[in-house]
Amino acid sequence: MAFTQLQNEDTYTEKNLICPLTHKLFQDPVLAGDGHVYERPAIVQWIEVNGTSPITLEPLKITDLHTEENMKRLCQGQQPPVTYSTGNDEVRLPTLRISQMSPITEQPPIVSTTQRSFKNNNCISYMWCIGISMILFILIIIASIRLSAKSRSTVPSTYAINTSLPPLVATTTYILPNNCTLRQITPVFSLNNSPSFDFQFYSILYTAIARQTMITFAFRQDPGYWVIDDMSMRETNTGIEVLQNGDFENELLAPFSYCNQQGIDVTSTTYPSNNQSHSGTYAFVDFTANAPDYISQMLTLAIGHMYNISFSLLNSGGPVNSFMVMMSV
Repeated sequence: MAFTQLQNEDTYTEKNLICPLTHKLFQDPVLAGDGHVYERPAIVQWIEVNGTSPITLEPLKITDLHTEENMKRLCQGQQPPVTYSTGNDEVRLPTLRISQMSPITEQPPIVSTTQRSFKNNNCISYMWCIGISMILFILIIIASIRLSAKSRSTVPSTYAINTSLPPLVATTTYILPNNCTLRQITPVFSLNNSPSFDFQFYSILYTAIARQTMITFAFRQDPGYWVIDDMSMRETNTGIEVLQNGDFENELLAPFSYCNQQGIDVTSTTYPSNNQSHSGTYAFVDFTANAPDYISQMLTLAIGHMYNISFSLLNSGGPVNSFMVMMSV
């Protein structure tokens, strides 16, 4: 989400007003040297810890930050969106700016031609009025029945496979929570049926909501494999590392625990460096099929503190593949 200094605040959209670090409406937006706009406290904290752009990963200094006055003025007139919770899902409804609302003007009462005719003729026949109303009512019922029948004819009650069509690529459905996670789930990153790629670096920000929190990595490849290495989770204020053995250099999976909700045996292991690890000697390689594998580690976090989750990931690109990072409490 790159920005340049805009003169006309009407060109901003609702998406532009959300900080990519805090995912909240801007309070003090600044334009950074990488061309992106951030919330000042969040990007200052990021630069102090990492010294780079969180988006381009190029070097970035606090002196490269400049207040975005137009966006700040626009955000001051913006109300936060309404959020509805439906269990595991949230629905965020965008707000309507006052400038987008049309004034409501009082309109004179509308009197139909039929009403005026009835008044002018003193409703010549009361029974005639009742008859017209009944006819209209019957016509409305008939139209509703026809529309309902047409809708039912286009939606089959059972579904059959049309073998003349090309097969659809399956997707992975995660039933959460399950016996491999805790009760309250917060997905923070996911890939689904992505093409193959060599090691790529990913970085995610997470704000702790509980002291005891489980981080879980889920994998599936049919057929193929994932490789993950150099995993880290650091508190952004202090830089303290809270994830143990994220580089798997002790040759063991511990203190990570393995789980497969369908009871499938471990089909993954740590491998020595033979083009499998990103750095060092070992990495975690997962060959799971049919159902996702999970590796998890219980962490002790400071509630309200922000943490940077990062890792290097390789995808061999099986036709059906998925990867997810989730936090559960």
